[in-house]
Amino acid sequence: MGAVLVQAFSLVRFPSPVMAKIGSYTPYVQPYMSLTSSHQDWNLFAPDPLLRITEISFEKLNGTGGWVSMRRLDGDHLSFFRRAPELKIMGNMLDRSQDHMKEAYIQDLCRTEQLPVGTQIGLRRRYADIAGYMEPLSVSVWKQWKPVWTEWFDYFTFCKQPA
Repeated sequence: MGAVLVQAFSLVRFPSPVMAKIGSYTPYVQPYMSLTSSHQDWNLFAPDPLLRITEISFEKLNGTGGWVSMRRLDGDHLSFFRRAPELKIMGNMLDRSQDHMKEAYIQDLCRTEQLPVGTQIGLRRRYADIAGYMEPLSVSVWKQWKPVWTEWFDYFTFCKQPA
């Protein structure tokens, strides 16, 4: 057991050439890790209570200058099997404000929906805050509660030729 700890300590304390080589790939691997939520943010043991309802809508520009919703990411519009991975991706797009993730998601949407090259796509964000209360509220108060929505377009791009 002691030998294992010494070996582990030496890898951390004195990085080997192999570890240095692995570290050199980080800039290439990081976008994939962010998109698939493979990073290790361990907030499981101290979660923040949900105080915001968030939705994302991917919309395309129609011929008359209006926007038409193509796909919504929220709990009501995703199948049971796609809900967790899609909402995790959505959270990464919102919390980290990473445009490369938004671009990759939209280009995949263009490919799967077979949209023509040059179609303009917008990512609309929509949220409503839930007030935090120190004590539980009655059911009647929650039945009367209505969200106040704030929304805006967060990102625009065009469908590109698949590589």
